Amino acid sequence: MKNIIIIIVVLIFNINFSYSQKKGSLSILYTFPDSVNVAIREGVKLSKIGCDTCFLIKVSNCDNDFCIEILPLNMVKATLLKYVKLMNRFTIIQGKSIPVIVEFDMNFIRELSSTLQNTGGGYVIRFDPYGKIVSKSFQN
Repeated sequence: MKNIIIIIVVLIFNINFSYSQKKGSLSILYTFPDSVNVAIREGVKLSKIGCDTCFLIKVSNCDNDFCIEILPLNMVKATLLKYVKLMNRFTIIQGKSIPVIVEFDMNFIRELSSTLQNTGGGYVIRFDPYGKIVSKSFQN
């Protein structure tokens, strides 16, 4: 009987502990090579975004490379903003937490997929798996 009480107490403690974790501990931090971080900062300046955190970063595969698109939040539809608030992926740019969305997310959220595919005009940075910048330009 004593063992059963101990097991129940341990189970209750574990359940309470798991529910008390902060959202921040469940976040995923994306880190990019230094060359890509520099290109992101340049892209933000070239995009003339009004504030340090008024954009999100969309990460996708481009053939054998990676693409990052800097999307000012004023370019995207209001429907996307609710997803931005719920995102648990982020990167740190100049000490600020910036939301990151990945191509995989768009496979499951139809509304998100159509919103991001129709934005256009974001600054795109293409880089290889070693962090070498392949190209940087505004998407038409």
